Amino acid sequence: MYEGINIDQKFAEPFLNLVIGRQNTFEDLQYIDPDIYKGLLSIKHSTDDISDLEQTFVIFDKLPNGKSNYIDLLCPSKAPTNKQVYVTKYTFSYLVKIKCSL
Repeated sequence: MYEGINIDQKFAEPFLNLVIGRQNTFEDLQYIDPDIYKGLLSIKHSTDDISDLEQTFVIFDKLPNGKSNYIDLLCPSKAPTNKQVYVTKYTFSYLVKIKCSL
């Protein structure tokens, strides 16, 4: 309500989920990052062995100061180890869950 006038505001569902503390879903990812959503969707519907893509649970982040930072998605509080866990058809849904919560 603004100055006694009811204004109908529409917010993106991922934003509303954030406000009310609800977890975003895979479908919400299309509004957050369409490129990641399309990539994950193509992997989801692929009949190929997704372990051939050599996707891991580590992401690379470039910091504003120019330094690189690697984040282990399975255990973010620890520094990534040399042991890489590859995404398979069995762990893909877990990867999607992590991506939706970032």
